[in-house]
Amino acid sequence: MKIFAITLTSLFVCGLLTSQASFAQTSKKDRCATMPMYEKHLQLKWRTKKLGSFEDWMARKIRERQFQRTTETIYEIPVVVHVVHSGDELGRGSNISYEQVLSQMIVLNQDFRRTNPDTTGTPSVFASIAADTKILFKLAVLDTTGQLLKEQGVHRYVDASRETWSMSEIETVLKPATIWDPNKYLNIWVVPFSNSNTLGYAQFPEQSGLQGITIDPNTDKPETDGVVINNKFFGSNFTSVGAGFSLAANFDRGRTATHEVGHWLGLRHIWGDGGCGQDDFCDDTPAAGRDNDGLGDCSFPGPNSCTGDPFDDMFQNYMDYTNDICMNLFTNDQKARMRTVLENSPRRKEVIANANVVLSTNQSQVLANTTRLFPNPGGSNSQLQINNELQGKIIVTITDLRGVILQKSTTTKLNTQLQLDLPIQNLPKGVYVVNVQMKQGNISKRLIKK
Repeated sequence: MKIFAITLTSLFVCGLLTSQASFAQTSKKDRCATMPMYEKHLQLKWRTKKLGSFEDWMARKIRERQFQRTTETIYEIPVVVHVVHSGDELGRGSNISYEQVLSQMIVLNQDFRRTNPDTTGTPSVFASIAADTKILFKLAVLDTTGQLLKEQGVHRYVDASRETWSMSEIETVLKPATIWDPNKYLNIWVVPFSNSNTLGYAQFPEQSGLQGITIDPNTDKPETDGVVINNKFFGSNFTSVGAGFSLAANFDRGRTATHEVGHWLGLRHIWGDGGCGQDDFCDDTPAAGRDNDGLGDCSFPGPNSCTGDPFDDMFQNYMDYTNDICMNLFTNDQKARMRTVLENSPRRKEVIANANVVLSTNQSQVLANTTRLFPNPGGSNSQLQINNELQGKIIVTITDLRGVILQKSTTTKLNTQLQLDLPIQNLPKGVYVVNVQMKQGNISKRLIKK
């Protein structure tokens, strides 16, 4: 098995729970221990068992979308890649190169936009339902404090005390110590796993606060939200960035991350983690009785694990377990499922709503978009309100329309929100200019004194 895991703070974690002893006895890849990890989370009381209500909610939301005639937005998801290592030289060992990160981003965007060069491998019987999900992934430009990242979208984390990480250590130590705000970023950890046969895992979307969904707020774990990939399975040797990355055979085309991000957006395995009667809640994926683990012969037709179904298994789907070379599509129903999650699920909907802030290369524009004067027009008082991740010294000046400075004050922004009273009671009625200066940029707002 190849471990395509999904953590399941709510549902999936692929490949977490097989014992270290059993891993040592075989070189076979452990692709996904989704449901075993879910059961482990239940034992730890990290999650309550509400998968049925989640699927009921999902089905209702998808039906609602079918009656909405709206132009499909291309959703942009900011990504931060936490490269975890023990002190390796840049580009060596676990401290993977920036080019390797770029190669993975290329694959994610090709796969989710259906611009992947191997779409020619999609059988004609499935071609009409193969989908461009209209989801884009972009490396974040700004860090959690609003500063420009030296390496766009990359956070390098050094822990010299350990060279490898168990899944338990990742969940309880690494993630809480390094996660960036999951309301603004898709966090991807690239980690040297203690079990080298484990590929990765992801955390299923939360549903707390949504109609029909019950999640105990005491067990919600936003500090673990994201995707984890073994560094030997992250990136591709088949993009314009180049080859030569140290990746495992059969899993060197970046499809592990595509699979795991699919879980992060709410997709189930195409065989529903059960037999022919188990549902993946996507009507356009043929019934499957099992995974197609390790399948490297991409010729079609291939296996048909449910003899009562007229269609052969869709082993080309990113949510199966075939080798990377055979994967090449998401379906229309999978697309609808992922977009429903992005539009409704807590943290997922905030990520796309906040994308313009952490993806902006113009910090003055970020400052302008998140600053307002209220009330405006104002009487005896008005208030400067700033709501963004930028921090540091702020100089505020009020000038007349000729540029003559009438008031000047200095303060420090330490948190997301800043509210600063502007004493304008002694100013004559008229129009003034409020200038806000930070090291990240300068902006001006017009203020009317009534």
